[in-house]
Amino acid sequence: MNHKLFDDTRGFTLVELIVGMFVAMLIIGAATTAFILQNRASSVQQGTSDMQLSAQVAIEMLERDIRMAGFGIDRNTAVSVDDAYTSAGGVYAPVLAANTDGLFVNYNTGTAAPYFYYIEPPGTAGREGGLTRLDTATDAVETIASNVEDLQVTINNDPVTGLPVVTVSLLIRSPFNDPSFNQDHPGITVAEHPGIGASVNPAADNFRRRVYVTTVRPRNIGL
Repeated sequence: MNHKLFDDTRGFTLVELIVGMFVAMLIIGAATTAFILQNRASSVQQGTSDMQLSAQVAIEMLERDIRMAGFGIDRNTAVSVDDAYTSAGGVYAPVLAANTDGLFVNYNTGTAAPYFYYIEPPGTAGREGGLTRLDTATDAVETIASNVEDLQVTINNDPVTGLPVVTVSLLIRSPFNDPSFNQDHPGITVAEHPGIGASVNPAADNFRRRVYVTTVRPRNIGL
């Protein structure tokens, strides 16, 4: 009994191989593009999340210290909250970044321990830079939130109670730039970032930025 195996079989032609390779390259290219776009979107989302987390940590610490300002201090002889230390002058002016404010808070539990909040340039003393808190009693320096570019502070009296109300505004950027974010920054207005005195236009450097504002009424002043 004769058996003829594979008599009618044949391999792929050169044209078929080229077409198959071309289709495979299209599929691989589409999958690679989708991966890159998804990875970029994930990075942007992570950066935004990190920015919001940094803002939340900074705002919560500022609110806590400002709200408790003056605790344990003789209110008749001590100024509990003072925003006079800015880049234009004051004892701590040398540590301030240009055009930013500093916030000086006396928070006392028996011995003087005033805190000074300011913006520290990246790389100072090997630290990340950003919103920084200096304990003027011990000279201890702590980075509160990196990527904070600007701090503005205004202190006004409440029209009803006459007591001071502290408004703190932080300008924060994403931890890394996004090449796809290439639009010109629309500018930051005084209404968005109270205390800056005039609108500012950040550089078109592919960083995303947001302004976070909080208003705090100190508990221990004027009681």
